[in-house]
Order: sequence, then structure tokens, then C-alpha cells
Amino acid sequence: MKVQFNDLPWDDACLMGLHIDRSRPGHQDEIGIDIAWGSGRRQRLVFSDCYQCNIAMNMGVIAEEKLLYADAVSVNDKDEPFLQKWARIGVDLASLLCFSFVTEATHSKIEIYALQFILLDL
Repeated sequence: MKVQFNDLPWDDACLMGLHIDRSRPGHQDEIGIDIAWGSGRRQRLVFSDCYQCNIAMNMGVIAEEKLLYADAVSVNDKDEPFLQKWARIGVDLASLLCFSFVTEATHSKIEIYALQFILLDL
């Protein structure tokens, strides 16, 4: 059964780490987000087929980075110019999603534009 991003237990989830893999640009563009769930379980969300990542992180606050919210929306609903830019060079991104995270303590924001994600146990 495929896990739905918006159905994950985001209440009390904590951002533990961020990893960017550009070892094979254009072939393996991946971003990993390490999460500690409220239950104590730790997992990595691995986003693959990434097309853009926006990160605005505030540092220096001595507090856990609990997630205020996390959601995924279709880029069709969010950023039509982004899709048009890729369409001009023949890339159809109709199924592209924008995965957004906002943290509670610092109001940091991460947006990952990717086609898919998987969950891995840590």
C-alpha cells in the first residue's frame, strides 16, 4: 500500500536532518528529510525525481524543530509558470507535487518539488 504524504502522523513530528544527493545530476536528484515521529520512531522521507528545492531556514534557536505543518499539493494548483518553463523544453510535469514543511520554533520553510517519495526506517 502506497503511503499518502498528507496522511502521515505530522502531529509532534520533529525535523532531525536534511540531505541532498546530487551525485548523479539529472538522473538521481534526491532529497532526504529525517523525521522523528511523536511515537519515537525515526524515518527518512526520500524525495526522488526532484525538480526544485526552496529552503529558508533560521538557525541558532535552542529548541527542537517540531513541524508546525507539512503538506503536499499538486504544482498545477500552485505554480503554473514553473510547469510552463519545463513544458517549453518538452518535460511534462503534470504529476509533480510540492511537498512543504514549516517548523514551529523558527518558522523555517522547506519546499521540495518532486514526483515521488518513499519512507525508509532509520
